[in-house]
Amino acid sequence: MTDNAPLADTSTDMEYEDEAGFVDTESGFHLELPIPTMSICIMVCGTHGDVLPFCGLAKALQAKGHRVRIATHQVHRHIVQSKDIEFYPLAGDPKQLSAWMVQTGGSVWGEAMHPNLIPEKTRMVRDIIFSAWPAATATDPEEADARPFVADAIISNPPVIGHVHVAEALGIPCHIMFPQPWYYGELYAGQYYTTHTESTQSLVNYVQEYSHPIICFNPSL
Repeated sequence: MTDNAPLADTSTDMEYEDEAGFVDTESGFHLELPIPTMSICIMVCGTHGDVLPFCGLAKALQAKGHRVRIATHQVHRHIVQSKDIEFYPLAGDPKQLSAWMVQTGGSVWGEAMHPNLIPEKTRMVRDIIFSAWPAATATDPEEADARPFVADAIISNPPVIGHVHVAEALGIPCHIMFPQPWYYGELYAGQYYTTHTESTQSLVNYVQEYSHPIICFNPSL
């Protein structure tokens, strides 16, 4: 870019251009931002319903030219590989994790009421944490001809826990996300709300919009 090249007015709207960068819609100024292809490790701790949305994300990233691996529990291997996505076995048993959640209600009080569960849960959580490093750096132990893999970026759901530590050790970005909506909205209802008829939708939207802030920010509840 030369000194005489036109500069974009940063106050105007910028539109993303799929090919290589941004373009100012008013001046036509084009800023080249080449995006390199990356090896991306998606770490998922959870059930079938947690894994499937990340499969959709993986396919979208593959379509952009990235190499994508999903690291999740061994029981989900077939689901992942059936969609032509690379797999790595993360430790932990999702059925047992779900059973513990039911037993304790997912609360600190529930944990305190079932102290006999804590040692076994601690061991499983530790195994999940320690399996996060090879998930981002090792080859699939069940694939003899697997290509070497070292992640350039990590995407993970929160329960993996070890995600951010692995990213820090590798010096790569880590995006922690949860794919299911947990906040009210007109397009995607909160998962604790259901509606079956069009006539009740406006009422449900109203309840979601006004009840959620009251419940979340009222310290007396």
